[in-house]
Formats: sequence, structure tokens, C-alpha cells
Amino acid sequence: YIDILFQASVNEFRGKKEIQLIVKAVRPYENKYHQLLGDYNDALCLNIRNRKVPGRKEITSIYRFCRYAIQLSLTSLELLLLPHFIDKAGYGKMTLFQITVCLTILKEIGVLDFTVLEEKFLLISVNESKKVSLNDSETYRKIQD
Repeated sequence: YIDILFQASVNEFRGKKEIQLIVKAVRPYENKYHQLLGDYNDALCLNIRNRKVPGRKEITSIYRFCRYAIQLSLTSLELLLLPHFIDKAGYGKMTLFQITVCLTILKEIGVLDFTVLEEKFLLISVNESKKVSLNDSETYRKIQD
């Protein structure tokens, strides 16, 4: 599957009018909701091959963004706007897939709790006192292989 951005217009040729779609951009399809709700193994494998998986730096940035959001009482954010909020807050440019992987890893190691409800990312808590290893996350181990 792919996402296509297009502009509709009318094409007139020899007196005949037809609607035409002018393609402006094409990108691989990302099922954003499905990834955050749990089973994104296929997408994870695809992105590992394409080297789009987040590393330690991105995971740390997402953790810091979540701490920042809790301090500002920003605990409910539009899911599809997360990349924008994270970038504007100075924590770097990432795709929703990369953010999802980071959030999953942080939840698996017990330093972050969140849920997704009706297209909203609900940040529940950030555990700042717990010492953990990223290797305790099954998702992190998968992307390192």
C-alpha cells in the first residue's frame, strides 16, 4: 500500500472535459493506529531493513519529551500530531512509526505508561527513579538484531 497526495483538476482536450488527478507526493503507507495499538511486527521488520528504526538517542529524546509533557500537564495529545509536537519542543524530527517504537520500548522497560484512546495519545506517568536497561525490552532487542 502507498499514500498518495494529489490535486484534482479539470482537463479539457478536444472539447471533452475530464477530471484528472495530479500526483504531488507518494510515500509508503503507515497504518498509524494499528502500530500504536499493538501488532506492528510486520512494519517493524520492514523498517529494520530500511534502517528507519530509532536508536538510543531517539528513545532518550522521547523519554525527555514525555517528562516535559507531564511537567506542562500535556497528557492528552492528538496521535497524528505527535511528530509535530516532539519536533517543535526541540526533541528532534521522527516519524510516527519511530515514535511508536520508542514509546513501546519505554513502556516495556517500565519507565513510561500510556494508552491510546479514540485517536488521542494519553500519557499516564513517567517513572524517573527507576534504573533500567534498554535490553530488557523485547522490541529493543528485535531492532538490534
